[in-house]
Amino acid sequence: MGKRIGIDCRMWNETGVGRYTRNLVRILQTKDSENHYFLFALPQNYEAIMQTIENRNFTVVSVDIHWHSFAEQLVLPWKLLEYNLDLMHFPYFSFPLLYTRPFITTIHDMTPWLFATGKASTLPAPLYWLKQLAYKFQQRVGAMRAVKIITVSESAKQDIIKFLHVSPKKVVVTYEGVDAALHVRKNAVKKSDIFASLNIQPKKYFLTVGNFYPHKNLERLVLAFQKVHALHKDIQLVMVGKKDFFGSRLEEFAKEHLITGIIFAGFVPDNDLAELYQKSLSTVYPSLVEGFGLLVLESLANDSLIITSNIPVLQEIGGDNLLYCDPYSVDDIARSLEDVIGMTEKRRAEQLEQGQKILRKFSWTKMGDETLAVYNALIA
Repeated sequence: MGKRIGIDCRMWNETGVGRYTRNLVRILQTKDSENHYFLFALPQNYEAIMQTIENRNFTVVSVDIHWHSFAEQLVLPWKLLEYNLDLMHFPYFSFPLLYTRPFITTIHDMTPWLFATGKASTLPAPLYWLKQLAYKFQQRVGAMRAVKIITVSESAKQDIIKFLHVSPKKVVVTYEGVDAALHVRKNAVKKSDIFASLNIQPKKYFLTVGNFYPHKNLERLVLAFQKVHALHKDIQLVMVGKKDFFGSRLEEFAKEHLITGIIFAGFVPDNDLAELYQKSLSTVYPSLVEGFGLLVLESLANDSLIITSNIPVLQEIGGDNLLYCDPYSVDDIARSLEDVIGMTEKRRAEQLEQGQKILRKFSWTKMGDETLAVYNALIA
């Protein structure tokens, strides 16, 4: 007799947590025909999720309740209780404090504890710090009350143990994978006009992908690129990411420092993005804080070299197979860029082959298997 398992899918359309949730649901459908799953989703995502459901034991439930809202705390727990769940999975630290049945939570990183700065918000400083306190309180209570915590790296696990004071036995590591749609070795990239639209040349640009939050350390990258561009006028820096408040602020930073050669590309579709990865000099990922480092896998899956921070989690993912830099040193980031520009084709090919060793260690299927094992152990 199968058990009743709920999964919070309200962040289905988001980037990091959304990608994790989408892949988890996809793998669970192929692995579990015994338990009954209830996917709690925002109304605007209901149809999109329904189109992905191929296992009749999966039911999508529409809940018009946003994360980090009063309704999440006051309405969502009663909605969940209606379904008499044996286990609920919150793939993000935000959860209803009044929910009383067994649940697990996935904590992807400890950024609020490791990198708290007023620059990371559009709010006035007092409101920002109040929000940070609320996030930390919710994360601490969630960690205390969860029957199990899932996280995405050993480095993140150690941070969770340190800051949330939980037993190591309570925390399970399930590494993430890379989406097949972003893997050129499985999906041939069709030629696009992205180079003409951005006015760039193949192998004449560095690439960054993702959001522009302060902990991504892109101001230092921009300053490092300024040093390199002074010596290599034909080399550009393409920055792919949503043109939000933080993106606009970085663009202003570049203008204030009179830095040229930078292209703020905005959102780029997956097919064009795969080609940008493949034909870049390298991807650059100088982040100060991460829980896993999905961009590392996406770069390698698309035959792109990658320069990344020497922070513990990225060294855990990459081992000796990546090009590392000190993310706090503008000069060292610039040195890494210069190293790639001067790289021979032979060394480049060797570096790319080393990257494929990393990819073989990570898969969404393995993550799904390990998560299902957690479910089954708790509901047995």
